[in-house]
Amino acid sequence: MGGESSKYCCSATNIEKDDLSQQPIAPHISDGSTGYKYDLFLSHKQSEAQDAVATLSFNLKQARSDIRFWLDLEQDPTEQGMYKGVRDSKCFLFYCTENIVFSKYCLLELGWAVELDKPIILVAETDPRHGATDIGRLRDRMPSELKHVFDENVAIPFYRDPAHRAVSIQQILEVVFANHKQVAEEKPVVKREEVLVAVSSSSYLDTKQATANAYQKLVQALRGKTPILIVSNFTVSHDSKVVHQVLNDLADSSTAFLGCTSSAGIIINQFWHSNKDNGFGLFGIYDPDGRYEVGHATTADGVAAACKQALLNAKMDCPPDFIFVFPTPGNEESVLQQLEQAVGAKVPVIGGSSADNSVAGEWKQFSRTCGVSESGCVFALCWPSVLTYGGFCSGFGPSSHTGKITKMHDKRHVATIDGEPAATVYNRWAGGAFDKFMKEKEDSNILAASTLTPLGVQYGSDMDDEPMYVIIHPHLIKKKDQSFTTFKDLKEGDELVCMAGTRQNLTSRISVGVKKLLKTAPFQLEDVIGTYQIFCGGVMMAVKDDMPSVVENLGNALNWKPTMGACTFGEQGTFLDGTAGHGNLMFASLLFSRIRKSSYREQHVS
Repeated sequence: MGGESSKYCCSATNIEKDDLSQQPIAPHISDGSTGYKYDLFLSHKQSEAQDAVATLSFNLKQARSDIRFWLDLEQDPTEQGMYKGVRDSKCFLFYCTENIVFSKYCLLELGWAVELDKPIILVAETDPRHGATDIGRLRDRMPSELKHVFDENVAIPFYRDPAHRAVSIQQILEVVFANHKQVAEEKPVVKREEVLVAVSSSSYLDTKQATANAYQKLVQALRGKTPILIVSNFTVSHDSKVVHQVLNDLADSSTAFLGCTSSAGIIINQFWHSNKDNGFGLFGIYDPDGRYEVGHATTADGVAAACKQALLNAKMDCPPDFIFVFPTPGNEESVLQQLEQAVGAKVPVIGGSSADNSVAGEWKQFSRTCGVSESGCVFALCWPSVLTYGGFCSGFGPSSHTGKITKMHDKRHVATIDGEPAATVYNRWAGGAFDKFMKEKEDSNILAASTLTPLGVQYGSDMDDEPMYVIIHPHLIKKKDQSFTTFKDLKEGDELVCMAGTRQNLTSRISVGVKKLLKTAPFQLEDVIGTYQIFCGGVMMAVKDDMPSVVENLGNALNWKPTMGACTFGEQGTFLDGTAGHGNLMFASLLFSRIRKSSYREQHVS
């Protein structure tokens, strides 16, 4: 607007006192229905957006003939005139282009809008020829006192194509004419602190040193802020009790923490953190407007009671947005059922079953309140102040081999398929992959041998509207009757499918899955501030030598956002229908955005 400067100007009050010091702060009242002289102040960088804003104002006028604008080409373009224009407008529109951050007057106008508590509408240019910009990058380049505007508002994309443009116009009008109250009735805008997500790791082999080192780095990454929640994942080479003690000593009393052991290493940003199967990581959230309540059931049948107590402690009047969950292997379905019993159906989950390096039962989980346990489950009920979004996928496709379970010995012990010994049928489906195991006298562990040909049960559809399969990892062939055991509950009548995967599919699937997840998320990649990932320990063992490239590809897909991931012996995630589920050889992802839930609801819920 007006002249433009090549440097930041953060002050919103540097107008000469003789000009405005005696001017009233209350807006000029006109006969318009909103009680303001103008409905919308249009702020833009002329050299990039003059034509776009002219088109925008024309289309807004076409859709709503009584709308009134403050536009520099039509009103007083002096600094005093701009201030009066912002003051006398009901809403403020900031047209985001690549170089608007260098416009002195656009930053002044935005600063005035913040000071005067104006509803702010961010509109993003989408055409690279006209200054299209990455909103997340633009936010990072803004003066510190204006960054929160981008955290609290969802940018509306502006397209030149008429069909898409109509949607943008309607969204803008919905904000401007959301209510017609007089200024005395307007509620002041509450300025909220930025939500931060950070991760850290430590290469120390000594557990006390590793925990202290990682915690120090985490707080530094959170810009000195006290985390409200910490998730810790580490290999069994570290002593869980020492981790708990050190975090309990170092963390502020307001910080909740929980965690579980991971198999052979940790995913930290674009690195596979594993030094001879040793790794340590922390995932921290600073969210002063959010609520996070940790629960811990030390027995598998105590999850519902622990969850109900956590709900009482949280004192929230709605179900959590999602649940971090870390059970011990063996009772995952029961854990999910009990969580649903306590919080209600279709609350998303993200988590994994605690693991060790060799399926020796050395796994642990812990929480601040209850210490370390070898059974049961730890979980965190989470009400973040920002939008989150999660997904659940695998790297396998169905083969033509299918059959129905006709007899179960136990919930994870398949006796027969289509009336034949289950292991005999499965070996035939897998092309004789287990011939040598079938000849052994003792029960045979086929975890490694079955990784590329696991079993599946169809459950709805995936993001591409293709059949979605929950993956089942066969474990032991029982020689007594050629049956086999699994790491997932099944029942008689379930239709099993022999799945097929390749090493390449498994190494690329988590990054491909994240890209697909972003296509359906209610925000863009540039809005992501951090992610948490679950990577199957069985898949990790199958592609262990490739894990550095797996994690690098994941980092690239996420544009190097802060990311931590654990390798687990069972994966818990959320299907497209909102149902929480447990599977094997799968991947789960959770994305945190900078978008405030309140801002999203205001702009998308009628």
